[in-house]
Amino acid sequence: MIAPPQVASTLGAAVEHFAFKGHRNMQHLFWLLPGKLAGRPGPNRLPWRRDELQAAGIDAILPVNDGACCDPRECRAPGLVYRCQPMPDSEPPQPGDDLICRTQLLEAYAYTRAQNQENKAVLVHCSAGKVGSIEKASS
Repeated sequence: MIAPPQVASTLGAAVEHFAFKGHRNMQHLFWLLPGKLAGRPGPNRLPWRRDELQAAGIDAILPVNDGACCDPRECRAPGLVYRCQPMPDSEPPQPGDDLICRTQLLEAYAYTRAQNQENKAVLVHCSAGKVGSIEKASS
């Protein structure tokens, strides 16, 4: 499948941006907003190393699951900012999940915006690293 021109252009710009800044590609990391907002499966599914995240250009980590397998001390190492913003994971949604999600999403959005205003790229992750978690945090 060929990417639409705007997607190809954005991806090309992202590659140039990170090549210019000296960042390396990281397996399983994808950028929703190049240089600002990325997604990846959580370390409970696919282990990661802090130095790999930082080399890929990640400055802040935002788990939207319960932070499974994230060591907050490791994630708050020099050069990284960490905040866990857990969302309900019940399927089907349980009564009250909508209120929890609205509250958590507003806080996740504020955190992401604040980090981006400081020129920090945010990695949002859940257990599976699906686009839905990223879209929720950026909407």
